[in-house]
Amino acid sequence: MRLSNKGKDKITPTVKNNIEPRYVSKCRLCNRDLKYTGKYISILLQNGNEELLSLCYCKYCKKYYIEGYEDVFISPGDEDKYWLYGPYDEKDGEKFTEKMSQCKDPGNKFCECEAHMYFRKFIYGEGG
Repeated sequence: MRLSNKGKDKITPTVKNNIEPRYVSKCRLCNRDLKYTGKYISILLQNGNEELLSLCYCKYCKKYYIEGYEDVFISPGDEDKYWLYGPYDEKDGEKFTEKMSQCKDPGNKFCECEAHMYFRKFIYGEGG
């Protein structure tokens, strides 16, 4: 399964630190705030920037989402970018949770563990 660029949304900023999502996203089905699950993983992009993928959940619709935050520091003057991928069924959400939990250092964008490789390929179709 591969995510495409279709369905990426701009969302509203809130918390700014390296673990909480930068935005509170809304469920695409019921328009309620998504809850951050506490699972995340950081991946290195081909352009040298970093993307933090945070797993979110809508308790009303029982759907998962992945918030993407691209920390733009390679291209001075560009703004950071935010996306929302999903919705995904609970089965997919459980798989995302399991994969993100496998890495002992999910914030290390240079990590080449199975979980990091999975999300690089899942999001961008690349194996690393």
